[in-house]
Amino acid sequence: MLERKWLLQNQEKHQQSANKRNIAQETYTNDFTKFIELDSKMRDIITQQESTRAKQNQIHGFNDEARALKDDFLRLTQERCALEAQMHEFLINQPNILLDEVPAGSSEDDNVVIFETTKPTHITTPHFDLIDNLIMKDESANISGSRFVILKSTLSELKRALTNFMIESNKEDGYQEYTIPYIVNESALFGTGQLPKFSEDAYKLTHGQWLISTGEIGLVNMFGGKVFLQDELPKLCMTFSPCFRSEAGAASRDTRGMIRLHQFHKLELVTICTKEKAHDLHEKKLNAARKILDALGIPYRVLLLCGADTGFTASKQYDIEVWLPGMQRYLEIASCSQCGTFQAVRANIRYKNEDGKMEFAHTLNGSSLPIERLLVAIIENYATDGGIVIPEALKRYINYSVIKHDGSVE
Repeated sequence: MLERKWLLQNQEKHQQSANKRNIAQETYTNDFTKFIELDSKMRDIITQQESTRAKQNQIHGFNDEARALKDDFLRLTQERCALEAQMHEFLINQPNILLDEVPAGSSEDDNVVIFETTKPTHITTPHFDLIDNLIMKDESANISGSRFVILKSTLSELKRALTNFMIESNKEDGYQEYTIPYIVNESALFGTGQLPKFSEDAYKLTHGQWLISTGEIGLVNMFGGKVFLQDELPKLCMTFSPCFRSEAGAASRDTRGMIRLHQFHKLELVTICTKEKAHDLHEKKLNAARKILDALGIPYRVLLLCGADTGFTASKQYDIEVWLPGMQRYLEIASCSQCGTFQAVRANIRYKNEDGKMEFAHTLNGSSLPIERLLVAIIENYATDGGIVIPEALKRYINYSVIKHDGSVE
């Protein structure tokens, strides 16, 4: 969330960021004009309150004048609360300010490929035609409906091996493992920016609680309200969790296989740090995901997203896409975002700098990596006539080399 004071002092930078995000100029001008008007009214009311309070302090006893001043002050307080609510509504719906290096653009077509491995030329079979004997499609539909999947023994074992491999890889990079709650309060979703803007993508339960859509929610909010000393940062955190998403607006996309599920599993990395360390730690987070793909031998590319495609909470975002030789397409498998103070303001995460001054921390997040989509990449890239070959990096976690198409192993 942007701070009101910062926004009023940095309108030009705010507008430049809005332009990069391809926000219509007329929309931006109208919205910001209303915000300036609200701020002007707020300042006027504060002045009136101060004047009224000064008059109250000069009156001894409770007479008609004192009663009238009390009523005036109460009215002004109510008007101020209403204005504060309107200003808050404006601020919580403003996307993060983009960093200077983020390119402008109008769509995902303007994203910039900054790294790409060699893309194989061979064509295999799409994963959803390879896994009929490895999943229980009808049973999962009977239990939960569409976009859920039950993995049979061998594919489930491969999933567990992949999970253990990625946890160990991320731990080698210094990330500390946490197990987080999968049900959270609205304040947690607000802290990381899922609410109020993306409520349709999340699953709401009773009593104001929600299922998590990413492990980022728990990792960021467990530091909510805390104040660190500068030398206590950075905090490098990791969690493996299920994620639940309604996939609103994607009803007809990727309906077959394991690409777009309502319930999936993911290793998430979160960093809490100072402004000075944010850039280097963003690159570190990206490299953690790349290291896993390199070890598994999965072809991929890295994109620097343009302003229009950068996430609401991000000031800079990388996406990693893996190549699927069966479907003959790239598939997004991870996002790695630098969020500045955007989430820290919402969740109230601060630190004392070297001068003892209080500052909001910077947060970073990234997938490293989602399990089901990575399984899709392994299945399509390691498919042979005899079955699915287990990547060399996973053989220490699993006691067979090939999953045959009938579900047996060798």
